[in-house]
Amino acid sequence: MKKVADSVSAKVIDVLQQFTQSSKESNWVIEQHDGGAQASIFVVRRRDGQPIRQRNLELVVKLYKSTRRQSVEVVRDQFESLSRLHAQLNGSIVNGWTIDSPVPLYRCERPLALVMTRVSGKPLKSCLRTANQVTAEALESIADAVIAVMERYWLADGGLYGELNFDNILCDVSQKSLSFVDPGSLEKVFLCDTVSRHWYPASRDLAYLLYDIETSVRATIGNPGARQRQKCLAEKILRAFVKRTGPGYWNQCLLDEIGACAQMHLKRIRASWSPRGIWRLFVRQTASRSIDEILGRLRSDAVVPMTGSRAECTAGGRR
Repeated sequence: MKKVADSVSAKVIDVLQQFTQSSKESNWVIEQHDGGAQASIFVVRRRDGQPIRQRNLELVVKLYKSTRRQSVEVVRDQFESLSRLHAQLNGSIVNGWTIDSPVPLYRCERPLALVMTRVSGKPLKSCLRTANQVTAEALESIADAVIAVMERYWLADGGLYGELNFDNILCDVSQKSLSFVDPGSLEKVFLCDTVSRHWYPASRDLAYLLYDIETSVRATIGNPGARQRQKCLAEKILRAFVKRTGPGYWNQCLLDEIGACAQMHLKRIRASWSPRGIWRLFVRQTASRSIDEILGRLRSDAVVPMTGSRAECTAGGRR
């Protein structure tokens, strides 16, 4: 948990006052959890231990950062995406895993924020930091469950999850539960408009998952085991989807499309001759090689005689 600055705490309290229609300021305990570039995440509860809403003793406030170009439309889109995600997935059992997602409760415009229910589990990245938290058998099971859940989401919604990564999938191994949070694409770059769309939206979400894992180098410096486990799970997730795609020809189309989208994301990493720019260049080149290796292994496993033209499925995508 991080200490919450008074100015930030005041914003969270403002959101809660609007949500509960209460003017009391001293009634809240606010704890900051890990967030991202887009927003900060806070878990809140009443100081007297009473439920905030119905039986909810704790809620989550997602407070959007003013340093980014946010808008009311972005928050509205995320609220709607989260509503659809909850309606489609929450409470289902997939591959023996119970699937959860938060209930969006309130959308605040000043300050920009979302209030939602809290779900169980820790981010998958946290679960993979040590070898004894998730067994090899559990990794296989999680990979199959993630793909089964995402297939249901892609088919029902027809749109992108957006930032599909191991921070936005929470896991409780002991309870065998997976919680999916924070759907919604924020930037046009997620669409990869110049790449073929035979496997849209799956190719975009899987490409971003691969890109995010391969470029999160700084977070695992000093813990190569965690990095290897993250890479291993990402590859298992891609492999689980490839197995579901039918003949080898279409497998190759899918992998070409994922590779092209991942390379588009990598090109957004700007390099220069400054120390920071050189580090970014290193990350980009290392990630590119690793992504090619993963996709190469999957291509080798998927090879069968093709009956169609390879160019047909890669047009506009592979460079």
